[in-house]
Amino acid sequence: MADTKENPLDLILERSSILAPAAVFLGAAALGAFRGPGAAVLALAGGTLLGAVAGLWGSLRILAGDAPISLHEAIDLGAPSELQERKQKILLALKDLQREHSLGKISDEDFKELSARYRAEAKQLLRDMDEDLAPARQKAEALLAARLQVAPASALPEADPSSPSEDQPDGDPPRREP
Repeated sequence: MADTKENPLDLILERSSILAPAAVFLGAAALGAFRGPGAAVLALAGGTLLGAVAGLWGSLRILAGDAPISLHEAIDLGAPSELQERKQKILLALKDLQREHSLGKISDEDFKELSARYRAEAKQLLRDMDEDLAPARQKAEALLAARLQVAPASALPEADPSSPSEDQPDGDPPRREP
């Protein structure tokens, strides 16, 4: 059944598929007894909606091949990287610098010097970020090349020149190249 090394959260989610409908039904019955049938129907409808969303979410995870991840991994995925944080700080500093220059708090010479320094740092940071993404870019290009070999452009249906294209409104004659 369940491995003893599983995450407790995973065990709770696994058991909730049985316990959640029972809890919704009992909660709706209690609400119906105290608040009337309208509240009971509303609670049942809400529970049914949540169950349907949970079922669809589970199906999408299975179809996408999404492996379950821990809470710590999920938080790390959403957190910005060190390079992204540095980029935000540099962009904010440039924006503050421009605002202070427009208010006259910074002279033109100081503005040019500081702006050049921040821009050079931003360029280097973008190069570093580009280098970090190089393996992922190469993998994406390889997948794209493989996909294009499977379905070459010649296999795509040709557009009918007599029918209007997406960039031409209906009723306009098709444009012809000379």
